[in-house]
Amino acid sequence: MKIGVAAEDESGLEAEISMHFGRCPYYIILEADDRKIREPVAVIRNPYARVRRQPGQIPSFLTDYGI
Repeated sequence: MKIGVAAEDESGLEAEISMHFGRCPYYIILEADDRKIREPVAVIRNPYARVRRQPGQIPSFLTDYGI
């Protein structure tokens, strides 16, 4: 299972969690299996962080990454 976590920076598992899912600068993509996080952990830039966006754009963007 893949999980997207809103993050303030691109330092992977050490990143500070963002308080706003849609406006965070990065997403940390985790893959979990049997309650453990598997490596590697991916970091992607949120292209909608600083722009006006339409409802559903962020979910569609993350779906492209299998989240």
